[in-house]
Amino acid sequence: MFGKPNWFRAKTFGWGLTPITWQGWAYTAVWGGVLVAPFLLLVTSERAVEALVWLACGSGLLIYDVRGILTAMNPPVVKHPKDDVLYIGPETGAAEFATRKYEMRLR
Repeated sequence: MFGKPNWFRAKTFGWGLTPITWQGWAYTAVWGGVLVAPFLLLVTSERAVEALVWLACGSGLLIYDVRGILTAMNPPVVKHPKDDVLYIGPETGAAEFATRKYEMRLR
């Protein structure tokens, strides 16, 4: 990851980032230059296939980097294994509450 999360904020609508510092704007400008300059050079030298391959690979790397920045900004919530299990114990007082709506009988 080349960019830092504190250089950007998440977009209000859609997917992506909005620069908020000069480093974020520089990052955006450098990525734009890295993608566009070789693309234009290859297109003007009549290498359209290579230009499209360059644009596709460069865009893929940019998307990978932006995804890493977004993940660093909002790390995924890791749930504790016990959060998925309903535990009713005598010390919680929940046993009466949980069985109030159902008639339970031992056979």
